[in-house]
Amino acid sequence: MKLRFTARALADIATIAAHIKRDSPAAADRALAAIEAAAERLLRFPHLGRPTDEADVRELHVARWPYLIYYLTAGEEIILLHVRHAAQRPWSGSGEDEPA
Repeated sequence: MKLRFTARALADIATIAAHIKRDSPAAADRALAAIEAAAERLLRFPHLGRPTDEADVRELHVARWPYLIYYLTAGEEIILLHVRHAAQRPWSGSGEDEPA
């Protein structure tokens, strides 16, 4: 299995890091590490996240942080589509993002 990130997911992660870094650079590093660890867990357990209303899209909660990773599996790849704060309205993805 291999992880692929859409441009949107990469932008989401950068935005999250920048937002947290304004108050605490150390917390931003911890948040990024937690997002990375959650994504890497999907390599061993690709169906770890719960299904969403979008066909083939699953969401995974990032442990100890209020973020959700939206992803899908395609053959031997796990494609991370979007990362967002859990307090935001649920994401209804269009599947338009292409992996970066």
